[in-house]
Amino acid sequence: MLVETRVRLSEILHAIAQLEDCKRRCKEFSAFKNDGLMVRAAERCIMIIGESVIRISRSDPDISFTDDRKIRATRHIVVHEYEKVSAEVLWLIMERNITVLKAEVEALLKQHG
Repeated sequence: MLVETRVRLSEILHAIAQLEDCKRRCKEFSAFKNDGLMVRAAERCIMIIGESVIRISRSDPDISFTDDRKIRATRHIVVHEYEKVSAEVLWLIMERNITVLKAEVEALLKQHG
């Protein structure tokens, strides 16, 4: 595994930890959607995750993720079509998608450790 890939995987894990912290602090969706800073923090973390996935695919094309296309598309929306991003979508990503990505990243780091 390339050093750059390892760095990007670590960035993904860090962003996931921050998303988990957002969710832990807010506890409920209603608290999350009413906290603009948490919503913006979640957007930023998702943007970092998406950018890291894009950079990994360019530098180390043998590595891919289950939701690779969705991650890239979500990053694009957060960066370029941010008015379409809703707190509901961010919360659902934190609820449903992050666990799978976290497991994949941890497995890659362990496998190539």
